[in-house]
Amino acid sequence: MMSFLSPDRRAAGPREGGRDRRTASRYTADGAVLLGWWDGPEFRSIPAAMKDVSIGGAAVIVGKRPPKEVPIWFHLDRPAAPDWAEATVRAVGADRKGLSFVRLEFVDPCPYKVFTETVSGIELAGRPDHASPEFNGRDWR
Repeated sequence: MMSFLSPDRRAAGPREGGRDRRTASRYTADGAVLLGWWDGPEFRSIPAAMKDVSIGGAAVIVGKRPPKEVPIWFHLDRPAAPDWAEATVRAVGADRKGLSFVRLEFVDPCPYKVFTETVSGIELAGRPDHASPEFNGRDWR
């Protein structure tokens, strides 16, 4: 499968001492997100910072860890952000710098709008710079 990002835009590969079991490539991402969950009748949420994202999941840096046993809702923390995406907590831990992280697996594939708005440094919409003058941007996907 051909990647539309240069290799240096991809996030780090397999973890040390472990096998990478992902079926989709991860890409470095940035921006603020919210993680939410239902606690009885009350919806709780915490802020988080994007670390990386793929079509199948995301890794975020958190100050407080969400519960593992309930569905987690993932949302970009910005005006006019796309809808919430349902996810499951797959791992929690700390990185080499001591920051807490949460690895999420999306229940459905990552919404396209969420992916394109979090992957830093790319532009996927519109006319490519190298397109011919006859290029019709309405037909390009």
